[in-house]
Amino acid sequence: MVIYAAAPGQTAADGAGGNSPFAKSLASRLPQADLPLQLLGGSVRDDVLGATGGDQRPFVSASVTGTPIYLVPRSLREGVPGAPLRYMVDNIVITCIKRTEKFGEDEIYLRVNNGERLPEGEGSKFDIGNGESWVVDQPFSSVAPISLTVMEDDPIGDHDVIGIIETGTVKGSFTKTLLYDAGEYTVSYNVRIGT
Repeated sequence: MVIYAAAPGQTAADGAGGNSPFAKSLASRLPQADLPLQLLGGSVRDDVLGATGGDQRPFVSASVTGTPIYLVPRSLREGVPGAPLRYMVDNIVITCIKRTEKFGEDEIYLRVNNGERLPEGEGSKFDIGNGESWVVDQPFSSVAPISLTVMEDDPIGDHDVIGIIETGTVKGSFTKTLLYDAGEYTVSYNVRIGT
């Protein structure tokens, strides 16, 4: 990721005092806990636009993963110094509303951003048809929010992404809908946060 103080062809303001609006924003945002790298550039841009009345627009060039990357460790639980938060996702149910394949069942599997794959083992899959559900009997835990990728192993041997669920940083029960080709899936899950 590269963040320039101003867009191409623009001049960066010096500002009042020892630092420019860009330097002030960057200095305050870099140590900010819970700010993923993917949002750093946009946050700095918004700060500078506000400080300069829209006259200076920082330019961001990035090619980073969709998995959140934190420069500062996640927020610590109140009263427990040094105890990082853990994000836990459980009670995952994947329901096939309409399969992606015209004939037979879809063959799906789950990849998790903590490196896990279900069913375990390369080539293992879960066969699912219209109206059927896969109850994932394994919880997942990580110091970063959990990302679930629902994959399909199609008849010609390709591995297609049906959809990605970013479970987020808010605890509760959620259901997301994934649309892929002619298929439709719902993914229900619970998010818990602890140490």
